[in-house]
Amino acid sequence: ISYSTEKTRVTITSSIPAIENTVEPEVPITESTISNYDSPYTTYFGQEIYDEQSKNSIAFLNGSKSEAVVCLVENNAPNKTIRNIYMNSETEIKMNQIPDGEYFLKIYYGTDWTIKKTFLNETIKGGFEKENSFLKLNDGPDALIMKKEKKGSLDSYSTYEIKIGPENKQDAKVISAETFFKK
Repeated sequence: ISYSTEKTRVTITSSIPAIENTVEPEVPITESTISNYDSPYTTYFGQEIYDEQSKNSIAFLNGSKSEAVVCLVENNAPNKTIRNIYMNSETEIKMNQIPDGEYFLKIYYGTDWTIKKTFLNETIKGGFEKENSFLKLNDGPDALIMKKEKKGSLDSYSTYEIKIGPENKQDAKVISAETFFKK
C-alpha cells in the first residue's frame, strides 16, 4: 500500500454557509453501473451514517491501477462499518460529513468489478474478478480521530488525506475476505 496520512485541522467560522451535501438514493448496482461514490455493500453493512452538521472529512487518493472499496469502521466495539465507498483506479474521492469518533479503514482492492462475484456463501454479491486483496489501516493507536472542536467563536474539524494502493503493504495489515466483511 502506498500509504500516508497527513493530519490537518481546518478552521471554519460560523459565518460560512454550510455546503449542501445531497445523498443520492441507493440504486441497485449492476456490472455496468458502478462508479465512484457508489456504496456497493450498504445492503450488507446497513444504512450509512452521516452527521449533516459535521465538516469532518477524508480525501482518498488512489494512484494505483486497482479499483477499491473503502470502508470506514468505528475503532471501538462493535466496530461497525459506517461507510463503504467504491473508488475507481487512479482517482480521488472525498468522504464528507463524518461523525465525531475514532475510525480505521478496511480496503478491498481488485480489478474488473462484477455483480457475479459473491462472498460468505453468496450472502454478499459484487466484487472484483481479478487481483483481490484486503487490507486494514489505521487501527488501534493509529486510529483516525474525527472531532469538532470549539475555540472561541471558531469551529475546527478533522481533515485527512490518505494515499491508497495495494502495492506497498508495510503500513497495513493483510486481512481475509471474512474479516473485511465482518459486521
